[in-house]
Amino acid sequence: MDTRSAPLSVRVNDCDECTEYAEAAREASARGDHSAAVDNRVRIATHETGHAGAPAP
Repeated sequence: MDTRSAPLSVRVNDCDECTEYAEAAREASARGDHSAAVDNRVRIATHETGHAGAPAP
C-alpha cells in the first residue's frame, strides 16, 4: 500500500505543536520511516495541551 498519498489519520486542532508533529509524521511516511510517523502521531495524541483528551497540567 502506498502511504504517501494517504491522509493523515490524526486531527490537528489549530495547535502549533500538533502541526509540527503532523508535518514530521507526513515527512516520515513519505520517506518510508513508518516508526517515526507513528511516534509523531502518538505525540499529537498525548501532548499536554488539554485538547487531545488529556487533562492540562
